[in-house]
Amino acid sequence: MAKKSKKIKTTPAPEPHAYLMWIGSDSYEKIGDWIDEAIRLGVSKRLPNVHVARQLLVPGTIIYLAHDEGERHACPKCPGVIECPDCRKRINEMTDLRAQVRKMRDAFDDFEAEANQGQRRFVEIRESKIETFEVACQECFSCSGKGKIHSGTGGSVVLTNGLKWDYRTYNYWLHQPKKFAAADKVKSIAMCPFCGGTGTVPEGKIFGCFAPARIEYIATSPDDPGVGDGIGIVSPATLKAEPHRLCGRRHAGGVYAVTDPGVTSAVEAKMAAAGREVSVHGDFVQFLKPFAIPGEKRFRGMKRIDPEWVERCAEDVAAE
Repeated sequence: MAKKSKKIKTTPAPEPHAYLMWIGSDSYEKIGDWIDEAIRLGVSKRLPNVHVARQLLVPGTIIYLAHDEGERHACPKCPGVIECPDCRKRINEMTDLRAQVRKMRDAFDDFEAEANQGQRRFVEIRESKIETFEVACQECFSCSGKGKIHSGTGGSVVLTNGLKWDYRTYNYWLHQPKKFAAADKVKSIAMCPFCGGTGTVPEGKIFGCFAPARIEYIATSPDDPGVGDGIGIVSPATLKAEPHRLCGRRHAGGVYAVTDPGVTSAVEAKMAAAGREVSVHGDFVQFLKPFAIPGEKRFRGMKRIDPEWVERCAEDVAAE
C-alpha cells in the first residue's frame, strides 16, 4: 500500500511594509537642518520597541519622513466660527491699557491741570497704543475687522451663565487665572480629540524616505548581550565616541534604524519609478519637492502606512 505524502507547512516570507515617522521640530526647526545632518552622519531614528525593530529587518521596508516646519492649518474635525485670536489678544491688551489710564486719571480731580509731565506722558503713551490696536483690529488680516473667523474651534465650552465658547477662546482665558476662574464659571467641556483643543493641526510635508541599512541596539553596559535576531549592538564606548546630533546622543537600551552616508541607495530605483525628483544620500533619499499630507496628525514614534496613500498625496499636490 502506497504511503500518503505528508504536506509540509511553510511559513511565507514576511512582506515589506512602509512606515511614517515625524521629525521633531524641537531639535530640528527646519527640514534642511535634519537633511544636512543625515547627509553628513547618516540616519539614526529611534524605534518604539524591539518588536517594531524586527519588522524593519525585512528587505524592501521603507520609512517615510515628515516635518511641519512650524506651519499649521485649521483642524478638519472641528470647523466653526470662532473669535479672532489676533483681535482677542489686542482687545485684552487694550483692556489692560484702558484700566491703567483710568487709574491714573482717577487719582486727580483735574488730571489735565494737576498731573505732572511724566504722568501725562504715561497716559499719552498708553492712549497711543490703544489707538494703534484699534486700527489693527479694524484692518485685521485674519478677520477683516469682523472679529470672527471660520476655523477649527478646538471643541466647545458652556459657561455657567449660559454662554458658549469655542475651546480656543476658553484655552486662552484658562491661561489668564487672575482674570478667569475656570472652576467657578465652566459648566461643560467638549474638547476635540483630534487637535487636542488647539483648533489647528500641523501642515506636515513628506520630504524623503530611507531604507534601514541595519538596526542597532544601544547596550546598557559592557557585558549587555543585546537582543539578538539580526539586531546589532553598540557598546557604551562606541556610543561615547559618536558625533553629537541636534537631537542629542542615542540612549542606552534604545533600538535605532540606521543608514550610512555614501552607500548605494536601496530605494533610489523605487522613487525613480514613481517619478519622484530626488537627491540620493546613501540609503536616505531626499524629495526635491516635498508634498503635504493634509489632515495627518503629528505623533511620536512611527506607524505603518499604505504606500499608495503616499502616492495619492503626492498626486493631489501635483494636480493643484
